[in-house]
Amino acid sequence: MQLFLVILDYRGVRVLWTSRGFIRQTKPTDKAFRIIHESWWPQERWTEAEQAACISKIQEQGTQFDYVLSHTGPSAGIACIDPFFANEKILAEVALDSTVVFNDKIDSLVTYKKWFFGHWHSDWGYEHYEDSAYVALYKKGIVV
Repeated sequence: MQLFLVILDYRGVRVLWTSRGFIRQTKPTDKAFRIIHESWWPQERWTEAEQAACISKIQEQGTQFDYVLSHTGPSAGIACIDPFFANEKILAEVALDSTVVFNDKIDSLVTYKKWFFGHWHSDWGYEHYEDSAYVALYKKGIVV
């Protein structure tokens, strides 16, 4: 597994992309239904050292971006996609996911126009593109 934190500057557009690779990032509650090294891997989780390196890189290179891309979103974005997730009890459970916690740290550190994320298999972001900073993507592509 490889840590990915990419900061792209292309034709005046700044993009922050965070990822732990291209495998599913499971919630702690998912692990009871998965098999280690078959359907989830411990290295899917950001280590504290990796998180510190990411935060340091963001602070060194600037905290203002046009877009943030991640596998899952911060808790504020997840709460937008379905009233089910806006429920405090459910959102508290989602916030147990260390990736969501890390995304919340990034969310509090950076400014951006849009945060794009998937994971939740929701098309909510297409319908609310104009009125939300958080854009959940699933089946459709999007041009920015």
